[in-house]
Amino acid sequence: MRIDQSGVLPWQTDKATALSEIARLDQQLERRFSDRIVLEPALSRSLVSFQANKSRSAYRWYKYKEGFSAALVEYLLDRWQIAEGRILDPFAGSGTALFVASDLGIDADGIELLPVGQQIVRCREMIERGLDDNTIARLHEWQQTRPWKSTAERVPIAELRITQEHIRQRQKLRSNGTWAQSALNSRQSKRCCALLCCVCSKL
Repeated sequence: MRIDQSGVLPWQTDKATALSEIARLDQQLERRFSDRIVLEPALSRSLVSFQANKSRSAYRWYKYKEGFSAALVEYLLDRWQIAEGRILDPFAGSGTALFVASDLGIDADGIELLPVGQQIVRCREMIERGLDDNTIARLHEWQQTRPWKSTAERVPIAELRITQEHIRQRQKLRSNGTWAQSALNSRQSKRCCALLCCVCSKL
């Protein structure tokens, strides 16, 4: 790693220098492990990204762009013949690995720091357990009336420093969160509110 006399790293000067340094390091890494790198045609861009989830009803309902596909998890478990034991996903995201493993009868634990990821997993768990008729009826009603669109109030939402630049999304979620909290205080279904806190920003 090169450091000039001022103690500044090469990529801390400008974007072009940063990209050049990244490319150099990437080539260096590839040369070092060239005898261990194996090309796997099955690992297409669609498979290793969220794209393959678009055809999976249980996984496509919330687009978690940083996530990978359920098909990738299935492929890896099958490739390495993992059919039992316990899986730990330290960056669980929207819980893809956890739910795929669970569907295959494998115990799974996950750790997720981002509040949105935690909420997605909680909502998915509620759906997996099944929704009663009253909850479904309430969700249909709210889908038609969209009461969160009419609130002008704002309340803070849980966030991390790395997410603070997404101002528009934060404002939108604050509006939705305000309405959901109001519904919760008025004794509306807690289950519906938990679901909508997660998904109403997509409606």
